[in-house]
Amino acid sequence: MSIVLLIISILASSALSISTNSIINNKIKVTNDRINQLYKAIGNFLVINGRIPCPASLIKNKINDPNYGKEVGAGVNCTGSGVYQSTDNANLVIGAIPVKELGLATEMGEDGFESKFTYMIDKNFANKSNFGISEYEGIITVIEKMGGTNQISTSDAILSIISHGSNKFSAFSSKTGEQNIRSTDIDEMENDSGLISGETSNFNNSIISTSNNSDIFDDILFYKTRNQLVQDFSAFNLIPCQATTTTISGFNWPLANHGEIAQATTGCS
Repeated sequence: MSIVLLIISILASSALSISTNSIINNKIKVTNDRINQLYKAIGNFLVINGRIPCPASLIKNKINDPNYGKEVGAGVNCTGSGVYQSTDNANLVIGAIPVKELGLATEMGEDGFESKFTYMIDKNFANKSNFGISEYEGIITVIEKMGGTNQISTSDAILSIISHGSNKFSAFSSKTGEQNIRSTDIDEMENDSGLISGETSNFNNSIISTSNNSDIFDDILFYKTRNQLVQDFSAFNLIPCQATTTTISGFNWPLANHGEIAQATTGCS
């Protein structure tokens, strides 16, 4: 009888483990599918508005707040309640997905684990006047930690979307707007950003994409550079072809974008 009970216990435990893994994998799939849809919506927003959207507030709840998912500091400075600015780089801000501006359903701002996505950008690219002329290299550094070695995927990301995974460490609740406790894991902490401290927070420009050094790291990270954005959505018209000081064939030319005709600012001899 003891042997039979032991076998039943082992089988039940295995079935529970398989069921749990299946549920988590399904939530990961939902998360990745939503990230892909979010990126398409951000690209459409870029083409229409000539900029990427500012973050929404992380501390608003979806139950009864009419401003849930609305851009904060739209098109200018991307600063305000629930959007956090880095003390390391004043151009970096973190908030929630601005689903209202993107024309998306409320749940699209949440991952498959029902936590808010974290949305980090360089706010220069949320300003239409700056998108094509701002420095687009050396912005957000994306790191893969493999066997104790840091491998840099890119240093030029201008936006990232982060799901804090099934453990939800430091994730913001969509229902209450409250933040979960932080992890003590060094890799998880790199993506947690220390946002509890207030609207000006102690976070840097480094984020972790993958880590095989940690047993609990489960964040899902998505990122794009300015050039990737422009290429993915054929938004070449947003990038000036040459500066106003450029001299070609003895003539000075104004700022001109892809597909535009530039007229020389000096007359022909």
